[in-house]
Amino acid sequence: MMKLKWEGRDAFVHKKPVSELKKWIPLFRRYQWSLHNGGTNKYLDVIVRKALSTDAEYAKDRPDIPICTATKQYRLFQHREVFEALVDVLGLYVSDIHSQEATLKIKEYGESMWVSFNLANFQLNQAERLPFMLDVSGLNTIGAGKALDIRLSWYEPIYKTRFPFGMLSSHKVNFRKEHRKKAKELDSDTFTTEIRAFLHRHLDHIEREREAYKSWIEAEISQNTLARWIDTAVQDKWNYQMAASAYNVAINGYDIQVKRSEDTRILDQKPDSRKKIPPSELTEYFPEPHYYVWTDQAPKKFAPVRNAFDVSLVLGWVLSRQSTVTNQLKWVEIPELMEKLVAADESLRFLLSMS
Repeated sequence: MMKLKWEGRDAFVHKKPVSELKKWIPLFRRYQWSLHNGGTNKYLDVIVRKALSTDAEYAKDRPDIPICTATKQYRLFQHREVFEALVDVLGLYVSDIHSQEATLKIKEYGESMWVSFNLANFQLNQAERLPFMLDVSGLNTIGAGKALDIRLSWYEPIYKTRFPFGMLSSHKVNFRKEHRKKAKELDSDTFTTEIRAFLHRHLDHIEREREAYKSWIEAEISQNTLARWIDTAVQDKWNYQMAASAYNVAINGYDIQVKRSEDTRILDQKPDSRKKIPPSELTEYFPEPHYYVWTDQAPKKFAPVRNAFDVSLVLGWVLSRQSTVTNQLKWVEIPELMEKLVAADESLRFLLSMS
């Protein structure tokens, strides 16, 4: 299995009870940016990561690790503040939140964090289909101009498939992102209050979600519409490999891995033209099957696809298999892609009118 990467750097996954997860989340400190000879930058500080007891080869005298520089006005908002604020708020919705399991994905030096909580008591149940539960994610990056964010999704833990909350009901769900450029910006108490208001506002719409998915399940997708959408919208938004994966999973239920070698030049252009072979043609009927290999089988409960809802699940499933956190986080782009699919087929326009 490939190592998890985040913006080109190693990343790690910790799945533990909430009560144990905090000690894996680093703390950061800011110091005056200066040299041993006394030279000092009057505009910038340096942000450093403190050593953790969970670090490999931990030693109390281990030196701090420099992470980045920041202006004197920069508000250092700690990962642990985000984590603690989420735990405090979710305790209102989940009994004994500290014994619940949560997942932490974090860069090697800890500057970027994605922590997610599955709320089993909020489910999107579907007869003879995968059971999805509400997932609350908190993302935070130590660095000037970066935004901390709270995101809601529906998540299936066995196959790690997710799609955004609000997509089926066309109900826009956005937490107010805070670009921490000024020292006067929100403190942890304010952040906790905002999370509570955000969750309370959107959890009231869960019944709307349950009703909306029924219409999506009734919306059949033609293979021609699917192919055109894969070759344009999905490939343009993501990449060739991800588009080819999505199409193969949608059509036959199996993922593929496109080979990258001198033997795959046929993927760059057709033998009789300068036109690149589209991802939707790279299937079991492609005359040169050795240019890709079969990999995973998707859940039979939604692949091959039967309707618009299944297509959204295929996108979520493909993203769950990505080896970079950046690509995994592309699940927030699923509504935009699905809107383009629906708009491409006259028979599906009614889904857009539901908003």
